[in-house]
Amino acid sequence: MHWESFYAPPEDIKDNEIMIRDNELRHLSRIMRKKLNDNIWVVDGIGSAYLVELTSISKSMAIGQILEKRQNTGEAEAQVTLFQSILKGDRFDWLVEKATELGVYSIVPIQSQRSKYPTNASKLQRWHRLALAAMKQCGRCRCPIITQPVEFEATMAQVTNLSTALLADDSENSLGVQKKDLNTPGKTRIGLWVGPEGGFSEEEVRLALDSGLNSITLGRRRLRAETAGLVLLTQTMDRLGELGR
Repeated sequence: MHWESFYAPPEDIKDNEIMIRDNELRHLSRIMRKKLNDNIWVVDGIGSAYLVELTSISKSMAIGQILEKRQNTGEAEAQVTLFQSILKGDRFDWLVEKATELGVYSIVPIQSQRSKYPTNASKLQRWHRLALAAMKQCGRCRCPIITQPVEFEATMAQVTNLSTALLADDSENSLGVQKKDLNTPGKTRIGLWVGPEGGFSEEEVRLALDSGLNSITLGRRRLRAETAGLVLLTQTMDRLGELGR
């Protein structure tokens, strides 16, 4: 099911009411022209969607009465984290938007040997805004977590928390994403590592394989780094049965 939705942070959801403010209020009243007694869907970004009847609209706030609550609608059953090397310019922006549409659970920007681009608070806030907008557009109710940038070596500590960890690599012995690799008992947590232009260094690849990652090929053609991240995520979601339903 897909619906047009508005966003309200959890702190603006109290008892049986939801408050809509700031940009979301402007979108609701000026662009979508919603009126009193209209029913709308509101998502909180952490997994809940609410059917709401608007009971008050002012210049500073709209208030709605909750009629129905749904959990995890539009969300993938597996938690897939994309560990992606930071990209030059605005290419990471595009990746955040598209990965959100595909159902990624979280994104970890990586500082790798061939990818040392500065990232400030403003850029992190922009990525969060892009993820929020994409979450609403594609019918999700959970906004992907986008962490602070992490050094490649430090991400290896997270492998033990995953049921499957895959590394995009062009080694001749690498295979594509296999469905059997993703079928694990209990909660499925999958990590996907994608390097920058030129890929991870030989040292980083050795460390990844020694840490338990499985090497995955993305085909015979060389892909741009942002394309590689999206292709690996798409393949994974497809093998999980999250696409084409």
